[in-house]
Amino acid sequence: MWYKYTMFAVCHHIVNECMLSCNTSADITNTTEGDCFLMFIKLLRVILPVILIVVLVVFLVPQFIGTSPEPQPPADNTTDEPFPDNTASAETGENAETDASAESDATTTIDDFYAQQTAKEQRVAAALDKLSSTLTKDQLHYLQVAQSDWQEYYESFAGVLKVQLDTPIMIQSDSDDVEREVNIYRDTILIILGERADDLENWAEQNYRLVEADQVAGLKMQIRAEKSDLAFTFSMNIVYLDEGFRKSWQEAQNSWYDFLASNNIFISAATRSNGAAMVAEELFQIERMSSLAALHQKGILHFRNEKEE
Repeated sequence: MWYKYTMFAVCHHIVNECMLSCNTSADITNTTEGDCFLMFIKLLRVILPVILIVVLVVFLVPQFIGTSPEPQPPADNTTDEPFPDNTASAETGENAETDASAESDATTTIDDFYAQQTAKEQRVAAALDKLSSTLTKDQLHYLQVAQSDWQEYYESFAGVLKVQLDTPIMIQSDSDDVEREVNIYRDTILIILGERADDLENWAEQNYRLVEADQVAGLKMQIRAEKSDLAFTFSMNIVYLDEGFRKSWQEAQNSWYDFLASNNIFISAATRSNGAAMVAEELFQIERMSSLAALHQKGILHFRNEKEE
């Protein structure tokens, strides 16, 4: 490509020389024939070398260096092969179960779901046994009450969700505004089981959620606000339901409140009334339920809109 620009520069130089030669003659009409001949010779002395350079550049140089290829559009690398999956193989952190719900795969077979459900139920049972062995008699009593209330909450929501939301649907994710196919019933079952297993395993290792003492008052206010928001979401979910399903949903929601109360009592006993642990654990449970209630609302509205259409 560079030799083309060189040729342009050479031609430009020829024009400049010709103009310069003409300008050196003050008045060509006043020159003699000898003066004109001398002027012609001078002009040839300038032009001939330039012509020779042009010939070399245009005809000979490309033979030795080759021509530069013209720019080509990017190649279309689209193929029928799927893109490689670079997603991390495992999640970390206490809230991995809830975060994973955004990536749920509604096309999972029923056998896969049952296998995951069974594995999580076994985790809950094993963690419950381990935690029980570390508690005093009173603490164990409070744990048993809380676990019974948790089982009621789990089974109540499993029952109402199985009837209405055990179907793959497309919903919009809050995290990235992308529509995903989910089965809300299956997702909820696996989330509730995974969260309970996480809690029991952490508590068995004496890992309770804690905050700084000066944050307790602020978190108590946040708990009241979060409870109010959750109550509103719960009530709207009831309103959006058909009349025949409202009672069973109300009972499921009430069972969660019972679990929250008994779980708070256990945390108080297990941490010897550590106020920082009590508010941190309670707020965490409320935030979890708020996330699930919002997910349920998307499913309820989906089927309500589908029915109206």
